[in-house]
Amino acid sequence: MTRRCGIWLALLASALVCQEPPAEKQPDPIELAARLPTDPHAATRLLHLGNKGVPALRSYLTGKLSWPEPQKAARHTSLLLLRDLAADGAAAIDDLVLCLDQPDWVPLRVELFTAIGAIGPYLERRAAISLAIGSRCGKGHYFGEEGFFRMISRLSFDATQEQLQLQNGLEHQNSWVRELAAEALARSLQATPANAARKNALLLALRTAFEADLPQTFQLTWTWDGNQANSGGSTDNHSQLLQALGLAIATLEPMAPESAFGQLRNLDHSDPVIRIEALRALGGLGATAAVAIPAMIKALQSDNVHVAREAATSLGLLGPLAKDARAALLEACKSTDKSLAARANAALRQSQQ
Repeated sequence: MTRRCGIWLALLASALVCQEPPAEKQPDPIELAARLPTDPHAATRLLHLGNKGVPALRSYLTGKLSWPEPQKAARHTSLLLLRDLAADGAAAIDDLVLCLDQPDWVPLRVELFTAIGAIGPYLERRAAISLAIGSRCGKGHYFGEEGFFRMISRLSFDATQEQLQLQNGLEHQNSWVRELAAEALARSLQATPANAARKNALLLALRTAFEADLPQTFQLTWTWDGNQANSGGSTDNHSQLLQALGLAIATLEPMAPESAFGQLRNLDHSDPVIRIEALRALGGLGATAAVAIPAMIKALQSDNVHVAREAATSLGLLGPLAKDARAALLEACKSTDKSLAARANAALRQSQQ
């Protein structure tokens, strides 16, 4: 009898060990979207849902849900999230285009252009999207606004190409397309790391592009109201291009001096976790991180206390290089968050050494 009981208990224990743990409850995307103005973790969780979170973000665009006033203010955040989702935000592209003509969205048109330009290049129908926008220009009169030609330029480039074709895009005569090629290359390398030989070739191409003279003007052929239009003008994206190139370089060589520009780009990401990771990287880059100090000071003043804490720590690691941050650090020392105040106090001392 004792032996039978022992065997039965052993079988029961084995069965319990083999059982899978209960699945974690999936967060409700609509609930997360509604919490964007108040919950610092909502943006991160929506981004991690990928395309599954897009229907909730679309509710900000379509107006199908009646958001209270505080939630309406999060429309800007929803556009940043769609920008950073890129190809995963594909389901929202038509809503974004329709919003261009909505009076409530006029103050956010630049952000709409940016989100469309972030998603569209990864879609097969990018040319059709450009055509649809061109057909609406006569109604919206937005083609002369900030960000419009940058968006149309991006829609002319296939961001899903192989890495070699993306590398070729680094030499494009339109600097907005160069920026997109570098950005797409960074995404591709994150998904598919290069082997040693390919890595060296890519680093050479990226560094060559980093040092190259930037085109000062652009020429673009596109369709406006059913007619072919040739447009041109000046470009002013030198800083954004360096950041995109730095981001691609960082995926290959995280401690490269140019990677500081890539981490600077990540400080504008809608995911606070990515901003925190960027701050940590910058703290270890020494003098090359000087280019990011103004953005690090802005991060120190963030409403997200976790971002602010990390900014204080990273500025401290830069020591006297962060002397321009002393006034902001002194203010952070007064924070009611004890951890932030302590980190800011330590960083202030380090900046004075």
